Amino acid sequence: MTGMKKEQWRKQAACAGVPITVFIFDDEVKYHKDTKLQALEYCDQCPVIWDCLRFAYDNNIQHGIYGGLTTKERRKFRFQFRVLDQEKKNNT
Repeated sequence: MTGMKKEQWRKQAACAGVPITVFIFDDEVKYHKDTKLQALEYCDQCPVIWDCLRFAYDNNIQHGIYGGLTTKERRKFRFQFRVLDQEKKNNT
């Protein structure tokens, strides 16, 4: 997390108070394109988008949009997160 206590970032999220159904869906099941676009509108203006993405990575969340990315998109970045984690460990 970027200096915030665990999950405290959620209170500052642009999507705070928005129904979870806007963001959570199974990537393998077809969903309406407008649903994804609606979710991404919140992500685009979110001040804690990186905390959200990190939360999804750390908790191996397999469905929906977190940090502005779908599950499939997040899978592409797993390696980069592992590299960053290793660099952080090496620098401490």
